[in-house]
Amino acid sequence: MLIVAIYLLFPSSPLSVSHSDTISSGAQYYLYDRFSIFRSGRLSVQFSESNGQALQVFVFDGAQYTSFTAGQSLQGLYSSGGSSSGTFSVSFPSFGIYYLIFTHGAGLESVTENVSFSVTLDGYNPVILGLGGGILVAGAISIVLGYRLRNKHLDENPRAASDVVVFDKPQPPPAPSP
Repeated sequence: MLIVAIYLLFPSSPLSVSHSDTISSGAQYYLYDRFSIFRSGRLSVQFSESNGQALQVFVFDGAQYTSFTAGQSLQGLYSSGGSSSGTFSVSFPSFGIYYLIFTHGAGLESVTENVSFSVTLDGYNPVILGLGGGILVAGAISIVLGYRLRNKHLDENPRAASDVVVFDKPQPPPAPSP
């Protein structure tokens, strides 16, 4: 329990990844990256389009992504339109699955766009931190209770005499008579 608690209490090291990909021409094409968030609470992104053409950038949770793929226009956790490069950070409100999406800028649906981006996930999730603290406390209580129950059992049932029999030293044989 203590090992699990320590693992959960310490935030994981930041995860950094870089990608380069192409958004094909056509309004239905986009580029996305999916994140399963368990411990990290913040996403930092740096992006650029190689020809200086505008991109739209979004960060969606699972439900927002489903709406986006159905053709709805959403703001999401983050949205930016009309920039060929930039940097931004987003905090995730809870653990779950999130999507970083790049689409064509306004009027550029018929153009192929080359996107390079790097992401960094860092921070910690307060739910996981609370779980780690709870497990740490439960482990400490288990150790204390186990020690007390062991001592109580020893006080009520003192150790029995050992099974070793000790004999007195034998007397030397009597001296022979002359």
